[in-house]
Amino acid sequence: EGVRDLLHSWGLPWQVVIAGYLWEYDKEQIRRANLNDIDQVLDLITDANLYARYIQDENLLPLLNPPYQNLDALLITVVIYYQALRTLQQQSNDQPYTGTKQLYIESVGNTLLNIATRLGLWNLKRDIEDLTEQLCQPTDFTDAKQQRAFLLEKEAEILGITGKMLMEAYYEATRQPVMVDYTPCGIAGMKRRLQDAHTTATSQKRQLTSFDLVTFEVVVPRVQDCYAAFGVLSQLGSIQDRVTDQIANPKPNGYSHISFGLILKPQARNIPCLQWPETFARICQLEIT
Repeated sequence: EGVRDLLHSWGLPWQVVIAGYLWEYDKEQIRRANLNDIDQVLDLITDANLYARYIQDENLLPLLNPPYQNLDALLITVVIYYQALRTLQQQSNDQPYTGTKQLYIESVGNTLLNIATRLGLWNLKRDIEDLTEQLCQPTDFTDAKQQRAFLLEKEAEILGITGKMLMEAYYEATRQPVMVDYTPCGIAGMKRRLQDAHTTATSQKRQLTSFDLVTFEVVVPRVQDCYAAFGVLSQLGSIQDRVTDQIANPKPNGYSHISFGLILKPQARNIPCLQWPETFARICQLEIT
């Protein structure tokens, strides 16, 4: 049911959802169900089994190089293996897996991460990364999760104010409304950002704050609005590191965005008595028509 529910939540056609739900059933049993489009459902299951063999064999070439023979079947396979990892976590009693089982988890987890990255499935990528971490290092994972919750709760107000400030800046420049929200990074992502905060050659060591743990997402209706939002918001401070532009070259699933790190100017930090660290902002165009 977990496979079915996740595929359905992605808005995939019902044939894809049913194929994921019936993946383990015998083909003759499925035929006896007298479903509409039964041949399409069976073809999806056949192709999903092929992708499953690629994952088992760590054959990355057909998994990471579009155009895919059957993208829907690949998504079915990814969700099936993701749910398998979730089942292992539920059965673990918060004890780490070791030996052959750990090697299997790391192999499947890395393959799924590569596929999710290639397809632009960022939320799934974060969940897979955290799930692998939780399976192999449950105690460290729990401690880090508690630390993240503490930091986000401690500075929830300033995060909300920052989102509102970004919306107001865009509206003042364009007279058009925009939606801004922030998404916390995963636990594995938090560990990387903590390491970066302690090893960046150009800055002193510092404590992690909630601004290190979130990505601000600015959602606009049209492609040109995405570039306009980038222009407006970049004027609020200095851009950190590189700008990633995936508008001209979107992911295979159509996902496209501009992402950049923004350090706000003092005059943009129009909130007294608050210490502002780096603000990471992402401008997203989720549906381009």
